[in-house]
Amino acid sequence: MGIAGPGLLIIGLVVHLIGWIMLIVVAWRESIWWGLLSIFVPFVALIFVITHWQDAKRPFLISISGTAVFVLGAMVTPTTPKAKPVEEKPVPVAEKHVLYNSSDYVAPAPKPRPVPQPQEEPAQPVFVKVYVDTATHLYYPTDCATRPENSYLIAKSVAVRQGYKPGKCS
Repeated sequence: MGIAGPGLLIIGLVVHLIGWIMLIVVAWRESIWWGLLSIFVPFVALIFVITHWQDAKRPFLISISGTAVFVLGAMVTPTTPKAKPVEEKPVPVAEKHVLYNSSDYVAPAPKPRPVPQPQEEPAQPVFVKVYVDTATHLYYPTDCATRPENSYLIAKSVAVRQGYKPGKCS
């Protein structure tokens, strides 16, 4: 039974393909559209067999018998290879039994934990703040006394990115 399963698989596949090719040839003889659709569209070949049973009976039955032989081969093929017997090797025996006394055990001294050192807080970036006037698109420093009343406070970098120009402070 070692090669019977794979042999049936191959024979069944070849017989199925021969039947399929014969069916496609019959479909091409009927019309070019039946041939193309039988190749490229699923289940059209089955519709062709049903509608043209007298012409397609023999190729269809050959294809079905090939499929049956293929399935039989798949059922006969073993799923796992034969397992080789495991060799039993003698286990080495300890020459001398060693007994340990629990009072002989000395636990290692615990390692001291490092004391955490206080770390300096990293320097925070300082943003220069300015007052911006949306009507004139000018910005003024925060210590400027002549800034407009409708201005509001934002970062200078944001004001420059938004296109504000420096205003005159007096």
